[in-house]
Amino acid sequence: MLVSGLGIKGVAPLNCVFLSDLNLGVDLGLADFKANPNKAVQEAEGLPFCVLTNNAPAFYVVTSEMWEKIDDLVLAIRKRENGDVYRNL
Repeated sequence: MLVSGLGIKGVAPLNCVFLSDLNLGVDLGLADFKANPNKAVQEAEGLPFCVLTNNAPAFYVVTSEMWEKIDDLVLAIRKRENGDVYRNL
C-alpha cells in the first residue's frame, strides 16, 4: 500500500522523506516485487518495507493490521483537531 500525503494539518505527512529516516532494513526492487508480491509480504514477516524504482522509494508496503493502526491514529488526530475527545487511543 502506498503511504503518502495523508494531509493532516499540523502533522508531518507519512511520505518517503519521513519513512526513509526509519531504518526498515528491507527494500525490494519493483521488478522483484511485481514478480511475487505475496512472497515479498510473507518474507517481510509483518514489517513494513520499501519498494524501489531507480534506487529511490516508489512506495511502502504495510500489513492490513498495521494499516488499521495507522488509520486509527489518523482518525484520532482528526478528532482532536475538531475538538472531539478520542478515548480509545
